[in-house]
Order: sequence, then structure tokens, then C-alpha cells
Amino acid sequence: MTTVDDCERETLMQLAQRTPFEVFDGSTLCELHEKGLVAFEVTGWEVTPQGLDALGDGASDK
Repeated sequence: MTTVDDCERETLMQLAQRTPFEVFDGSTLCELHEKGLVAFEVTGWEVTPQGLDALGDGASDK
């Protein structure tokens, strides 16, 4: 399992919850993308299954 720091975890949670009008730090998104935890889709940034695993239990319970 990939470990994430507090900033990365917060960003993953906001993306997983589809929090509207959030502004994300570009370097954090880049790091998450390099780890394979997020991907850029047509609708914007999405948390990958690996990203949900990194968040642990309950993250996918939207």
C-alpha cells in the first residue's frame, strides 16, 4: 500500500468526495499522479482505485 502525507491525504479526500470549488496545490496533484493515486479524466481529477486504497476504509463510501 502506498503511504501518503497529511496534505496528500486531504487532497485525496476532497477529490474522492467531489468537494465543489476546491483549489488544489499543483505540486501535490503532481506527486499523487506520479504515485498513480489520481488521474486526469475528461471530468477533471479523479481518485484511482490505488488512491482509494491509500485512504483506507470508508473513503469509497461517498
